[in-house]
Amino acid sequence: MSKKSVYIVQIIVALFGIGNALALPLFYFGDTQQKNVVSKSPFEIALTKGYEALGMRKASEAKSFFDEAIRLDPKSITPWLGLADAAMLANDSAAIEAALKKATELAPDRAEPVIAMARYRYSRKFYDDAEAMLRKAAKMDPQSAVPLVDLGDLYAGTRQNPDKAMEFYREAIRVAPTHAGANYALGSLLLARKDALGAIPFLLAAQESAGDKNPLPSMALGRAYAQAKKWKQAQETFTRALTIEPDLAEAYLGRSATYIEKGSRDTMIADLRKAEELNPRNPEAAFRIGMLQQEAGAAKEAYESYERAIRIEPKLALAYNNLAWLAATRRERLAEALAWIQKARSLVPKEPSFYDTHGWVLRAKGDLPAAVTVLSQGIALRPSADLYYHLGVVQMEMGHFDEARGNLLKALQIQPDFGDAGDAKNRLKQSELLPKAK
Repeated sequence: MSKKSVYIVQIIVALFGIGNALALPLFYFGDTQQKNVVSKSPFEIALTKGYEALGMRKASEAKSFFDEAIRLDPKSITPWLGLADAAMLANDSAAIEAALKKATELAPDRAEPVIAMARYRYSRKFYDDAEAMLRKAAKMDPQSAVPLVDLGDLYAGTRQNPDKAMEFYREAIRVAPTHAGANYALGSLLLARKDALGAIPFLLAAQESAGDKNPLPSMALGRAYAQAKKWKQAQETFTRALTIEPDLAEAYLGRSATYIEKGSRDTMIADLRKAEELNPRNPEAAFRIGMLQQEAGAAKEAYESYERAIRIEPKLALAYNNLAWLAATRRERLAEALAWIQKARSLVPKEPSFYDTHGWVLRAKGDLPAAVTVLSQGIALRPSADLYYHLGVVQMEMGHFDEARGNLLKALQIQPDFGDAGDAKNRLKQSELLPKAK
């Protein structure tokens, strides 16, 4: 799939929803792939070339071929639907309406023109009209999955009713078990609900049906495998997406996370750098590179990566938080650290982990009473082992041992194996505060 085709798919998702992400073009639902042109009639050749021109976003050229097809077969609705697609590319509303009206006049008993008009009405935000037309089309052709998928998209998107959307997608799959769009849409909704194991069979079916024409099923399937922590399958699936579209930055982002099981930090960073190269406007790659560098103790490089992420997206609260934490733990750049964490909290005011970082910055600056106040505020929002542990550490440094004991014990009670559990136990032992076993 070319970059242009990926761009067209993004338009379809925005206009018509996830089930139609695998449907090109917008208004015609037959096979537009060129096979053996020599064996085709002049009408079929004109039609095929029209859809090839559409795939290359050449609206004027596509229109010429569809006009020729109409001349060769004035009674066929297919070239009129093609003209509507060409007009869609040209953003010519009058031409779209005229072409769809003509298709409806030529075949008043067929569902295809009704579906096409419904999609057009949907694109114009006449959602009730679109739904009524799609329901009519589903009754006109009960064996067609297309109006059911479109209804699913309508409910998944505009209606914001994923349960109803899934009902339509499941009915579409019952009608057409191998329908790529229906399987992809249902799998995607299940994945959004964190039901990776439920999503995987549908996304596998979508991938098989789409073949090597569209990377989206492989992308969703890769995310499902990753969500289920099936790292090997996730890696293979993201790699498959890259064989279809080698310049797909999101596939490199997805694949980078699959190396976590092997701890292949250098391989992860290589994929993230490729993703950043392909899509410099996405801050995720730079941010995740910063996290890996921070874990490796490469502070200078981590600072640079986080700051690069912020230049791309000035509202990336986590990057400000991580910069502040990095500075606080190293007791350097503390004035900047305070500004960074204040920025993070201004962007996401009720995130307890940001209070944790803020308290640690204040501790590094030597303002222990203020640190206690901020950490206590974080606990009031949502208690966590880290917050109680850090509050206990600050209180011990202030000489408030009774309070420290209680908070260190609470940290261990909430999460006995949290990251600093060993240090919490050592501090309790050192202060002879660890309760004796009964």
